[in-house]
Amino acid sequence: PHKYAVNPLKERIRDIRRALSHKQNMPADRRLELERELSTKQFDLEIAQSDRHKQEMVGRYHMVRFFEKQKASRSLKRAGKLVDAATAPSDIAIARQEYHVAEIDLNYATYFPLDLPYVSLYPKKKDNDGKVVQDNELMKQGVRGDQEMWHMVEECTANNTLENLRSGILTKDRSFPTTTLKKMPSNKGSNDNSAGLQGDVKKQKSMDEITAADDEDSDGGFFE
Repeated sequence: PHKYAVNPLKERIRDIRRALSHKQNMPADRRLELERELSTKQFDLEIAQSDRHKQEMVGRYHMVRFFEKQKASRSLKRAGKLVDAATAPSDIAIARQEYHVAEIDLNYATYFPLDLPYVSLYPKKKDNDGKVVQDNELMKQGVRGDQEMWHMVEECTANNTLENLRSGILTKDRSFPTTTLKKMPSNKGSNDNSAGLQGDVKKQKSMDEITAADDEDSDGGFFE
């Protein structure tokens, strides 16, 4: 807590500015000393405010991130089993794409920038009783988290820069929507006939079914 205390810095900045307001009666070397200290304190204040904000975001979204990482991890394991079980070329292509989506989902929950409001991977809605539940209809449509951030996680996964994303280095000067849920891309990067792939999707267990199964056989607790 002391590490992120900003009030002492603010007080010192005010004192320096107050002193510099009378710089006409101040020796040049003293004025230069105070101006340098002011610049340093202002920089320290920015860092302290940023760190405190990051800690607030971590605390606020810790639970949802934890459970979504658990859920995404189970989905990734199941997708891996689909890859191992697939034999036909079209089935292999579909399984690999589903594995890729599951991998990015897990990295999304793990490396989403700590200083930004976390956007849940799994869309929610209120049922007739007013209880918040997973929106399976949107899940079937491929809705997952924030699209721009999801693709940025995908890019960072390929470039091995996920830690920089998590720390906020890569998003320092960028803003991201935090309320709109977007659809994830359909299968891509395969040389198989697209119509054939669409037909074979029905033969494969989809990522939506995998995710839905997670809610039925969850084996991870918060303190694992």
